[in-house]
Amino acid sequence: MFAADLFLYRACCGIIILQWQKGTVGMRLTRRDLGLRALYNFGDDMGKGRCTMLFSVVAQNVIAWMTGSLFYTSFLLHNGINLVNIGIITAIPLLSNVIAVFSPFILESFPRRRYLLMAGRITYYTLNLLCITLVPEIFRDPSARVTAFVVLLFTANIVNAMCGCGYTVWHLNFIPGDLRAGYFASSTRIAYFFGLGLGVVSAFIADSFSGSPHEYTVVVALRYIAYALGITEAILLALPREFPYPQTNKPRFTDIVTKPLKHPKFRMTMVIMFIYCMGQNVSSGALSAYLLDQAHVTFTFVQLINFMYPVFMTIFARSSTNTIRRLGWYGAFALYTFIQFPTTIAYACVNASNVWILLPVVRLTQHWMGATANVAAQNIPFLNAPRENQSNYISFNAITSNLGAFLGVSLGTAFIKYNPGLDWNVLGFHFCNVQALVLAWAAFQIIVPAVTMLLLKKYRLEEVQST
Repeated sequence: MFAADLFLYRACCGIIILQWQKGTVGMRLTRRDLGLRALYNFGDDMGKGRCTMLFSVVAQNVIAWMTGSLFYTSFLLHNGINLVNIGIITAIPLLSNVIAVFSPFILESFPRRRYLLMAGRITYYTLNLLCITLVPEIFRDPSARVTAFVVLLFTANIVNAMCGCGYTVWHLNFIPGDLRAGYFASSTRIAYFFGLGLGVVSAFIADSFSGSPHEYTVVVALRYIAYALGITEAILLALPREFPYPQTNKPRFTDIVTKPLKHPKFRMTMVIMFIYCMGQNVSSGALSAYLLDQAHVTFTFVQLINFMYPVFMTIFARSSTNTIRRLGWYGAFALYTFIQFPTTIAYACVNASNVWILLPVVRLTQHWMGATANVAAQNIPFLNAPRENQSNYISFNAITSNLGAFLGVSLGTAFIKYNPGLDWNVLGFHFCNVQALVLAWAAFQIIVPAVTMLLLKKYRLEEVQST
């Protein structure tokens, strides 16, 4: 799954989970639910804060679609980064996120964090967008480029994770409980409109210059535009009112690991999520490169397919909530993960001769299945997390998920490294190393549901629900 896809489906899942917790079905929000005029205004500090948060969500979404997914892969391929090194570069942010889980302990030392967070955000955008864009101009040796990419990405993502935690604590003050559901629902939809819309426009522009001397120039220009947008976002995020931070007794570092591991049902849930994240990412480091370099897709084609995901989430939201009510969170997750494996096998069969027909059929079918499977996957980690010291369990879930994803990308990268010329002939159909990894992803879609149902029955995981 592409990075921007992941951002998108998590946001979509968040809306449906919010609707579930409100006791509603579907995703149609009334004027009263949205309360746009009440949510976003400049009449007081709270309204101004929410306006700033909305701009930030939109800006991050736009940046993700302008510089991530196929655009990022195209940038790397143009600069001589091979599939193995793309896998390494893909894995670095995941490893950074594991380490950055402990960043709240650093922020607790600062009673005022406005300018610290702004500096961190600017640093992140400078390293991740500006410096990485300049690396090919500074380093001519491919190995030196990879080393520079790794160092910059590792540092940038640790800084960004620390800032994200700090902004969350600060900005939650602007969305009290009675406004929270309406805020997340409306801000996510607005972000879709701008992010995916500009993503499609950017893709169309890039495709217009495909094959010309200016093809790479367009990709680089998008990164510079994204950097300017990022700096603007960092400055504006520093403007809202900063509230005093509640002083609490600091938990011990070891609590993040020891408390979750002592809770049997939560521990078994983490086993499920670890395997799931590993499977979801086993082919992610190379799939974009395969689609660009061997299947010869266009940016616009893929972006239009991505654009349909929130549409499918909206259309099938009612059936998703009904399915989850009928089967339970774990049962719905297991069923809708399992039925995806035939589509993933078909995904592995995508090549230059059939991509224009097979890819949209596969991805749109997965969009429908994802309307249930991805929503359930987002909420499962919290079903058996005790309310006491819940931050420890949330942090442990972040560690587990990122470690699983990191291991998946790493295994996929190692497979490509040691099987560069792989050519499997199955009934006259040829599979290269990347396509073999997609088949491994399909295998995980059988393994994960089997493990889920086994643990569900043995530990009665659905019994305790903290949501």
